[in-house]
Amino acid sequence: MSRIHPGKLAVDGRRVKIAGSGENAVGIMLGLVTECFLVSEGTGGSALSPYPVHKISIAPFAQEMRRETSLWGQLLGFQVISGTVSGHGMTFSTRKKIPGSQC
Repeated sequence: MSRIHPGKLAVDGRRVKIAGSGENAVGIMLGLVTECFLVSEGTGGSALSPYPVHKISIAPFAQEMRRETSLWGQLLGFQVISGTVSGHGMTFSTRKKIPGSQC
């Protein structure tokens, strides 16, 4: 989505769609996988209250990320992005694992 003209996209609720079609827009993040706990468990939460989670961390290519987040801000009307960011990059987690269940 970082290279598309903003006029070709539309917001429907909290989803970005292709304008005039109703189809969801898809963003592909290019970067380096720095941490991967998709099969085995990693740790989520704070240092005071950690919990097991499946996740992947990606260090995005800086220029693409700047374009992408600028577009998100323009379309969705925000100026600040918050999320799980560390020295490993951006982390995308699954839901919190409940003891005794399988992810």
